[in-house]
Amino acid sequence: MAVPPQPPPKRWRVSPRETSVAALVERLAREGRQVPAPVAVRLVADALRGAEGAFFTAPSHLFFDDGGRVRLASPDKPVVQLGAAWRTWAAPEVVLGQPPTASALQFSLGAVLAELLAGAPLYSATTRDELLASLRRPAPLPPLGPGVPHELAPVLTRMLQADAGARYATHADCADALAACFSHAKGAFERAAATRATLARESALASRPPQAPPPSARWPFLLAFVGVACAGAGLAWYQTTTAPKAPATFTRPGAPGEEAPGAPRKPTYLLSSTPPGAALWVDGQHLGFAPGRLALPLGRRYEVRLTLPCHHPETLRLSPDEDAVDAPLTVTLRRTSAPLAVAAVRSVPDDSLVLLDAQPVARTPAEVPLEANRRHTLQVVFPDGGAWKQDLQLQEHQHRTWEARSP
Repeated sequence: MAVPPQPPPKRWRVSPRETSVAALVERLAREGRQVPAPVAVRLVADALRGAEGAFFTAPSHLFFDDGGRVRLASPDKPVVQLGAAWRTWAAPEVVLGQPPTASALQFSLGAVLAELLAGAPLYSATTRDELLASLRRPAPLPPLGPGVPHELAPVLTRMLQADAGARYATHADCADALAACFSHAKGAFERAAATRATLARESALASRPPQAPPPSARWPFLLAFVGVACAGAGLAWYQTTTAPKAPATFTRPGAPGEEAPGAPRKPTYLLSSTPPGAALWVDGQHLGFAPGRLALPLGRRYEVRLTLPCHHPETLRLSPDEDAVDAPLTVTLRRTSAPLAVAAVRSVPDDSLVLLDAQPVARTPAEVPLEANRRHTLQVVFPDGGAWKQDLQLQEHQHRTWEARSP
């Protein structure tokens, strides 16, 4: 009987004390061993009793901890490609996209159990189409290997029926049928849980990283060496940071250099900005407006920052190259989304410093972009120390001119 799809079981994080069936089989194969039949059957029976909301699983999604507790998860896809082979452990109705049935998990765990007992996958093909075609045929039961009771073959055959109605009515009935296969061997099914826990603990120990060797008796000498090295590095850093630093200089295009005859040469950069006229700050000190020639002494790293109203500032971390001679350096500033207006400023005398909201933005004559629909303070500082101030608020796209005169 078809049942409506249910939400997948809650996923969990696998702890270091949990081992997947796939990892266990791979480790035992490397050691020339195989999962004992009672352990494999007990594992599948316990998974059937504790499963809720799952329709298919895989060896890599079937976990048990070193206490013997089993947990089951559903993979993301019922069909997977491992290397050159297409594999599945899901029931035909799940793989073929039909509504999943209540007994679909019995088929999936039956495929896992058959692989554990036979040592080979139940469904494997070189192409996806070949795999889907094999699912439409009855699943051939492979040889189950030595030590498997003959009562298990009909139970496994019923679990692997392509017709969902031919499987067991409930998961509990299927688990009871699996347990009954070992009724002739008293205690074998009960001892399987302990054996499974032993295998899980072995896998957990094998997967742990190797223990670090005991500390060497020479560690006091190593510690002393590290302390001396750190002290030397700290002293070098102190001398570097507290030594007098030659200042960075910035001159306008065409202006003569400021280096005195015989002074150490400073690497120079021809700095420009897009748009032009961005204010230049070096280590927090305002030096001028781009474009111009920037000279930076060697031996340290500089924070070069360019700002322009209504644009996002740009910051560079610059270590001067001793071979740099007028090396071109262009910085592009991106516009903000704020509405724009323009304040044109002229002054008598010219070449006076213009400040917008107390920040230097240009030298007169200049056209200063500013954010529209907002109050601003425009200032002009003259070479003789005098100042002019104007509060303003412009509308979007408005262009207005002011003329400032020294008092």
